[in-house]
Amino acid sequence: MMERELSPYSADIQSDCAPVIPLLLALKDHASNIHVLRDPTRGGLAAVLNEIVRQSSIGMEIEETEVPVPGAVRAICAAAGIDPFNLACEGRLVAAVERKAAEKILQAWRKTSGGEEAAIIGRVCIEHPGIVAIITETGEKRVLRMPSGELLPRIC
Repeated sequence: MMERELSPYSADIQSDCAPVIPLLLALKDHASNIHVLRDPTRGGLAAVLNEIVRQSSIGMEIEETEVPVPGAVRAICAAAGIDPFNLACEGRLVAAVERKAAEKILQAWRKTSGGEEAAIIGRVCIEHPGIVAIITETGEKRVLRMPSGELLPRIC
């Protein structure tokens, strides 16, 4: 947004554009424990999670405080009225994995270039199939909806 002069704010924010190949290679020993693996480039985290729950007839609960969004990005999004979970995340992956393997996969990603900030952000649930719920910093739940419209002009 700042590079395109779509934001009146300035901050030292680095692009997240990066190849995902290193993150994929880090998973080679864990493939049997991965249910879904997605790139959140289009529609960000919100689109990826909503597509997963709709295609799988499951629900998800995500801890807002566990999603690794830099403070400056959160602040600019708040000021601009944009949900940071709708922003494209290039060079990142979202995985739904077996609970028993989650910590090992997390450690593999954290040792990999581009995965240093990897985090376990939530869980699959059966209470509300087809819905992604965000548990906010204050403990309230809100529905994380599928992005609609065009948030920012596409680069490619």
